[in-house]
Amino acid sequence: MIFQRRLFFVSIILLLTACGSGDGGSSSSSSSSSPDTEGNATSTGLPSDINGLIVLNVEGDNGKGYTEGSYMIDLDKGQVKKHRLLTDISNGYNPYAHDRQTITYAEPCRRNDTRLKIINEQRLSSTEIVPCGSESINGSAVFLAAKISPDKGKIAIEVDNGFIYGSTSATEYLLIVYDRNTGEKLFDYEGYDSPEWLPDGRLLMSSSSTNDNKGIFIASKDFRTVSRIDQGVINNVTYFLNVSPSGDRLIFTMSGTVWMMNIDSNHALSNLQELIHIDGGIQSPVWSPEGKYIAYLSYSGSGRNFMGAGRSARKITFLNVSSGKSYTLDTKTILPHEGRVFLPRPGAYMSWVR
Repeated sequence: MIFQRRLFFVSIILLLTACGSGDGGSSSSSSSSSPDTEGNATSTGLPSDINGLIVLNVEGDNGKGYTEGSYMIDLDKGQVKKHRLLTDISNGYNPYAHDRQTITYAEPCRRNDTRLKIINEQRLSSTEIVPCGSESINGSAVFLAAKISPDKGKIAIEVDNGFIYGSTSATEYLLIVYDRNTGEKLFDYEGYDSPEWLPDGRLLMSSSSTNDNKGIFIASKDFRTVSRIDQGVINNVTYFLNVSPSGDRLIFTMSGTVWMMNIDSNHALSNLQELIHIDGGIQSPVWSPEGKYIAYLSYSGSGRNFMGAGRSARKITFLNVSSGKSYTLDTKTILPHEGRVFLPRPGAYMSWVR
């Protein structure tokens, strides 16, 4: 059942950063550089038609314990042209790139709470778009993903609401839609996550692990209701919804495998097919900007991640959807070390823009 749990206006000035942003805007703070964050061009063995900016979440041990950060990898003709941290390590995580000037990320403001900010690839400035405490339950709200609509007028935010660090208790997942021009909260959806915009501005979402009605859904134009569109074929939790640039195919993960479905002109999904399956698991699939490749994080070995649970993703794999050929980029060669190894973090979104 969908209902509007809280309706209020938050004083949010949703601005893009300065430095070339088409929306305009002003800078509220500057991000500082971190040691060993700038990398030289690196040969990869990837095909020359793999290009663009990949942004992902990394995790590691900074000498004081577990920490996370936002990282960018700039690919040009299959080579890593540049790679570096977007934010100081432990000062920004769960990034998502909408274009090179618009990268959203969560910044800690209290032990279990975050604010949502935007930065550009040059790291010259950052702007707060959702203040600390705006969506907190018992002082806790972790922004997992924030996706801006194609017309840039709205933003859908996936929130782990009620998260307590170190706790194994169930949390409440919310998907919240804001009007970026007025700051009005258009709706919250309890028990839904993985927001994804279609090119025509309609919003897709999946039911979360706390929702018994498993499936993939679409919000109405006024965001007040949702309708299931997977024809009843989805019977498990789906994650990382990602629509192709042409808007006619949807990829997602389910049970550690990447699946694909067709999207018709009426937004109905059909032709469920398993696209990628490997031992160990797959997360964070994303289409390339031109729709030729799918990149995803794959696990290697049986090692545990820095949180002591699950496996750490070590490689980014690129699948040519037409030919079925895949190519891998071992992230150990390009991620920052600072005396220790950092790896892509399982469970976080990855994005790929031109």
